[in-house]
Amino acid sequence: MTAKALPQVERRLLNYKSAAVYLCISERAMKDLGGPGGQILQVKIGHRVLFDLVDLDAYIDKLKRSA
Repeated sequence: MTAKALPQVERRLLNYKSAAVYLCISERAMKDLGGPGGQILQVKIGHRVLFDLVDLDAYIDKLKRSA
């Protein structure tokens, strides 16, 4: 019996480290931006803190407009 291949899923939620890489900033800077009262919204699933790519892109767009 052959196992069916799972469909590829595009990741939409990133952890702190991946979000920092996406924004080309340090993990510490990401924790400042995404922490309580930060500028980027968090998604909490259980104890995990994640960031939506849509919110990261919106943050980038906001920086482009204010520059």
